[in-house]
Amino acid sequence: MRLVSFTFIGLLACSSAPDSPSPSSEVMDQNAALDTLAKKWKRSQNQFTLEMKALSDMERLYVVRQILSNPKAEHSPKLCQTLKKQHRDYCMQMLGRSHIWDVPAPKGVVKIATEVNVEQCTKNDVWCLTSKAILEVKHGRIIEAKKLCGSLSDNQAREECFFQSAEQIAKQDRFGSLEDAFTFCEHTTAYREHCDAHIIEFAATTFQPPLEQLSIIEGYVAKDQVSFLQDYYLTMKARQSPFNHFTPYWDKHSVQTLIFLSTQSKSDHSLSHWIAAFQKTRSLLHTHELKQDEEMNNYWVQHGRAQHPSKLYLSLETRPFSEDESEDLQFAMVAGLIQRQFPVGTIKKESKHPTIQWMINRASHKR
Repeated sequence: MRLVSFTFIGLLACSSAPDSPSPSSEVMDQNAALDTLAKKWKRSQNQFTLEMKALSDMERLYVVRQILSNPKAEHSPKLCQTLKKQHRDYCMQMLGRSHIWDVPAPKGVVKIATEVNVEQCTKNDVWCLTSKAILEVKHGRIIEAKKLCGSLSDNQAREECFFQSAEQIAKQDRFGSLEDAFTFCEHTTAYREHCDAHIIEFAATTFQPPLEQLSIIEGYVAKDQVSFLQDYYLTMKARQSPFNHFTPYWDKHSVQTLIFLSTQSKSDHSLSHWIAAFQKTRSLLHTHELKQDEEMNNYWVQHGRAQHPSKLYLSLETRPFSEDESEDLQFAMVAGLIQRQFPVGTIKKESKHPTIQWMINRASHKR
């Protein structure tokens, strides 16, 4: 990832006297110096912070972006505090976007068709330009946002601009928003799978007709991803509408048992006790008792050949499921008890079902 700041661009106009190094050499030397400073973040954060104060705004941005792209670096709020206000808030947002260091984007620059001039943004201030693109999207100016993201020559910044703009579009509860979001994701390469998954999460929180959304997903994603991403949409939708007729029974079981257990004291009971208590209060459950952004622990993801049939567990995680609805409810209840940190000693002692025993044993080793 390379971002050439406006101070570096100014070097191109320097004197080309015979004894002077070429402008490109000076740019490379300055980039190398900033890369060296980026490495100091890990060794001595105090020294790093002190040296950052002597740099221009764009030089600081370059250094921080280098650090954020390094998966081995510490990504902490203290890093963002070394930036000026105009970049600090955006940096804090980037700390939560782990794909920028998990997935390497193509390095270098691309040739752009048209440069876009934006007031208050220098032409190489990619974070400023991305923020402006997101703002354009918020106001419904999709074409303008696409031009802004397309004007970025830095590969990583370009993909992230389209990615974040796609997320903002998908949040909009309007006809065609998911289709517009997918067209933005199509401009990403390294982040494409992440982009598709993120916009589906946001689309699931809207009130657009689920069957239409499923059809749009089928029309835009790769054939080998259609089934998975449609399942992902439904499992995310279940958080919002766990009692709706379109919600598959396994997703209903997953979300309803979690809502039920949020109302219970953490006692150690038999599985039959929990199932009976759930059936008794099922009609009284309310969706709002489940946090929409609740994270699910990775207890039962199976790699390679799956030992137990599974479905998504209200996220990208999975849990075992059964084609028999009553048996699936048992699996969902056990998963919910473990997810909510309930004691399951009685169930482990009494249950003879191999899948339930596997679930309990697997979770106990991962806690």
